[in-house]
Amino acid sequence: MRSFAALFCLFLSSAIFAQSTCDCWIEPDNSYTLALGASDDGSSGQITLPFNFNFYGDAYNSVFINNNGNITFGGAFGSFSSTGFPNANNVMIAPFWADVDTRGSGQVWYKVTATALYVNWVDVGYFSSQSDKVNTFQVIITNGSDPILGVGNNVGLCYQDMQWSTGNASGGSGGFGGTPSSVGMNRGNGIDYFQITRNDHAGIDYDGPFGNADGVDWLDDKNFVLSTSTTTVNVAPLAAGTSQCDTVVVCTGQLTDIEFSFLSPENGQVTTATSDAPMIPDWTEISNVVGVVASVTGQFTPTQPGIFEITFTGTDNGTPNLSTTVTVVVQVINGPTTPPAISGPTTFCAGASITLMANGTFSNYVWSNGLTGQMITVFAPGTFTVTGGTGSCELTSSTFTVAQITPPVLQITGSQAFCGDSVTVLTASSGFSGYSWSNGLRGQVSRFRKAVIRFLVNSKVVRSPRHRSLYS
Repeated sequence: MRSFAALFCLFLSSAIFAQSTCDCWIEPDNSYTLALGASDDGSSGQITLPFNFNFYGDAYNSVFINNNGNITFGGAFGSFSSTGFPNANNVMIAPFWADVDTRGSGQVWYKVTATALYVNWVDVGYFSSQSDKVNTFQVIITNGSDPILGVGNNVGLCYQDMQWSTGNASGGSGGFGGTPSSVGMNRGNGIDYFQITRNDHAGIDYDGPFGNADGVDWLDDKNFVLSTSTTTVNVAPLAAGTSQCDTVVVCTGQLTDIEFSFLSPENGQVTTATSDAPMIPDWTEISNVVGVVASVTGQFTPTQPGIFEITFTGTDNGTPNLSTTVTVVVQVINGPTTPPAISGPTTFCAGASITLMANGTFSNYVWSNGLTGQMITVFAPGTFTVTGGTGSCELTSSTFTVAQITPPVLQITGSQAFCGDSVTVLTASSGFSGYSWSNGLRGQVSRFRKAVIRFLVNSKVVRSPRHRSLYS
């Protein structure tokens, strides 16, 4: 297998108080064209490229966009079950080769510029016309000098939310199982190819390009930027982390973990990862894993705002040893110093609701039950927290517990009759903070004179010459 320079980035899942996502997604606008209508296994017509695309030494100036998550160069391609790479039949780039079906959901869009082709699969469903789960992904190919991917790179793969892996005709059920999907590219000669992952289930598990099928959620928010014009005998490790595509934003005074990984693209290859952060005095490696997927995790607490750099290097055990080095830019900003506080009632009755308020000066609020906004309505008991965010910096409140109470039984006691000018005293059972009687009186104890009053629904009034019933 021949190699190529590769760099790619992914969502910073390990930052405790700040998060950053690779901003690789190009939103289709009015400069895009619909590649094909609602389709199962369809393809676009031949699309002319105003530049030469270098694919392992072969130059192409036309391409076909296939509904099933790939682009091909020799002709249209409708196969819905992927075979993985390498194979001797397909000249393709596959951001996600699987049984895409846009008859139920989604569209495929593209645009051509003087130096690049953009293709976006937006909210696409799976066979047969299923829309309960959708995938969104993108491929960009360039002449190697377009700044969208960086000079020297000519392929970019970008992913948003990936929810399914397999169509029903590929042995799948409910979007999973059966024949795995494939991500990679293939020259069609059995020698020059690249495979990133194959997926057949939900989850974020990943054991390397050629291990067991991986979880499709592993692709969420990832971006792969690489070149298909550089080849060597050995294959260098592939960087997986918050690389050049994004600046990692963290906040002063908040403990932050940053993890970076390297993939070993050859079967049996092992990679070792290292880190170097001379600009960050308290940078400490808290984890370092050697293997098919090598990873290093460092931890630090920023003390002052500024721009800092961390260098990650992955070195394989091939012959000769090859390394991939990535520099991560970290921006430290002054964030909020006081977390939000929750106020509101701590108890409520069954069937009722209360309003909780987050106090603070944050620009956004996310509650532990998934609701957003400074105020929320609570219909069930529980323990709540709220995270306030200002820019990319976040702080979380202390817990606030709301209990549901069951009121005591309310009863009326007292004489049920009065004679002449006597006064009858009625008393409501204790345990309540306030009382309101049906005749407008208030208080736990009420006195009544010369009245016929009905206090219970559907009660009867009995009259006699000397006695008047109050309630029954």
